[in-house]
Amino acid sequence: MAEVDFDAFEKQVSEIQRDMVSARSRAVYENSYGRFIAWVVCFKPHLIPLTCSENSATYRASL
Repeated sequence: MAEVDFDAFEKQVSEIQRDMVSARSRAVYENSYGRFIAWVVCFKPHLIPLTCSENSATYRASL
């Protein structure tokens, strides 16, 4: 049977756990991103590439 370095394994698991984001935090981040994108579309449309701009015009018309 292969030797297992449990200290290294435990360290790796700890690093993964620190990097995880809770579902609530993820929802807050996604909401913030969405609000920022909506603000850019409404108030700074010149910052949006043309391909996205065409789609955003359709979106704004639906509001």
